[in-house]
Amino acid sequence: MVSGAEVAQRAGVSRSAVSQILNGHTERFTDETVTRVREAARELGYRPSHAGRSLRRGRSDVVVTMVHERAVGPQLWDFVNSLGEDLAEVGLTHLLQIASPSDAVREAVIGLRPLAVVCTGPLPPGLHGTFAASGITVIEGALSAREAMDRSIGELQASHLFAAGYPALAPVRPVPDAGYLGTAAREAGARDWAVRHGMRVLPTVEIDLAAVDASFDSPDVGLACYNDEVALAMLGRIARAGRSVPDDVGVVGVDDSLIAHISAPTITTIRLNLEISRKAMVQYIVGGDEPDETLPIAPPPDVTVVQGESTRLPG
Repeated sequence: MVSGAEVAQRAGVSRSAVSQILNGHTERFTDETVTRVREAARELGYRPSHAGRSLRRGRSDVVVTMVHERAVGPQLWDFVNSLGEDLAEVGLTHLLQIASPSDAVREAVIGLRPLAVVCTGPLPPGLHGTFAASGITVIEGALSAREAMDRSIGELQASHLFAAGYPALAPVRPVPDAGYLGTAAREAGARDWAVRHGMRVLPTVEIDLAAVDASFDSPDVGLACYNDEVALAMLGRIARAGRSVPDDVGVVGVDDSLIAHISAPTITTIRLNLEISRKAMVQYIVGGDEPDETLPIAPPPDVTVVQGESTRLPG
């Protein structure tokens, strides 16, 4: 079995440096040193052992990520996949579980004795406390941080539509909205920004994605859609009314999904950067903190516009 000392010798660093780098504490080292240690570990087939820590905590080497079925866009999937790769690098196993209030889900997660549970959205009522009482580290974004992110999404949609020359704005939300996270905050962000900058704000458009024969006939308006799926549905409704996108109506989605890039016209969308919170999570999980603590991941909102054909160019 390959030891940390052998990795240290191959990489030309101390055993302590190997331990810190492979356990996520890379901030003290240069990028070149981090790369050299990770490459040496891969070449030698070295896997850090968490047996001692797991035994001491009474935990397994499993990390469970709870995801919401209707809130899994491409950025979140990228985040989840990259989180799994980062955890694998430090010898941890990553499992996914759809967030559910059922007793079966609760008991299954507790039965795994996971090192941590990562939440991509609010947990069902009571579940957070149950996990914490079982000695599981619960890692979830603070509610204020999630609301700030969603508000910033709505604000950016509104500012882009304003810059593109649309005098009016209408938020678009899916109904029923159960399971769609952040709808109210995104809508509020768009509305408040539009009011502050003198845009005319129209009533919220509620769209049933299953209704395929509806239309939308309101010119000179920009639509701030909940996500790219909703934006695609609105493109169909606008076309059925005989209106033109982007000349008559502008459409902005969220998620920078495949849908946005293959639709006709392509959809202007909002991209979310979750890189900061992922790195913080991994470092916290492997850093030796006690498992009854809760980490509020609260990175600053980091959202950008990806220009498509569904809005005019800002000018």
